[in-house]
Amino acid sequence: MQHTYVLRNRKFEQIIDTIESFFESRGFSVSSVCNGHRCKVLVSESGLGKVTEVEIKIDSERISIRYVPVISRKIVLLSPILSLIGGGILVINYLKLKEKMQKIEKDFWQEMDAFLRSKL
Repeated sequence: MQHTYVLRNRKFEQIIDTIESFFESRGFSVSSVCNGHRCKVLVSESGLGKVTEVEIKIDSERISIRYVPVISRKIVLLSPILSLIGGGILVINYLKLKEKMQKIEKDFWQEMDAFLRSKL
């Protein structure tokens, strides 16, 4: 999902810090890769690897934020086979993680809306 906001006296670093803090406060590992007016925040969970990417792009007066879930869908495709060989727990864990990440995405957009639409 992608949202675009009007910049209101917000610095690029301030926005990146807010995004990183959001995920770190929920127990995720976070790293950022920035290049000019673009930045990618990589979100990982211990034992699972990368679960989400947040891409940020700023032009003169607007900021675009794109939330990209990265959880593998291969498990869902293989779920019938995995269930036969005792790997059904992987499917259950995947579904729990997917549900958790959907809730976090909702919370993420609420926090970004509040932060980027508020006045300093």
